Amino acid sequence: MNTIVHERASKMRYRSGLLNRHWYAACRSQDLKKSKPLAQVLFEESIVLWRDQSGRARAMLDRCLHRNAPLSEGVIYDGMLCCPYHGWSYDEHGVCVHVPSMGPCSKAPEGLQLETFHVREQDGLVWVWMGLEEPDEDPFHKLKKSFSLRSLSGSRVRPRLRQFFGLFHLRDFFWRE
Repeated sequence: MNTIVHERASKMRYRSGLLNRHWYAACRSQDLKKSKPLAQVLFEESIVLWRDQSGRARAMLDRCLHRNAPLSEGVIYDGMLCCPYHGWSYDEHGVCVHVPSMGPCSKAPEGLQLETFHVREQDGLVWVWMGLEEPDEDPFHKLKKSFSLRSLSGSRVRPRLRQFFGLFHLRDFFWRE
């Protein structure tokens, strides 16, 4: 078996049964800036989250196709995610659209594309679909308009959340000072 194929198949995402067929919170919407990519790990997959030119959240594997440099350490320029190592640029679909060493007017070779993930923003969170197939049309139940993460962090609710979920489980989302 090819080493790369074996490495990918051994990741939790491929051996988790039905657990990968769900949406997972990757970060708070406010933490995903338009100017800087964000690294996350879901199901043992290194993922880079970023915002495209229209401000829409995007997610793809956090590695450049050229030398496996982490794209999360790169920059967002002109609506594209650029590798910090040699500047290869990727569009919102994970397609490599520019290779600087080929010249300013040249196009990247065809077929260079990173795996991307379905992303939705809802209720103050950025959600990523970790399944290998297409996600369900409507994965979330619409919550009341008055719901927000801020409303869950009130002094009356906080102790009950800590008891039910444990302090560390929700710490990153609710208890940022």
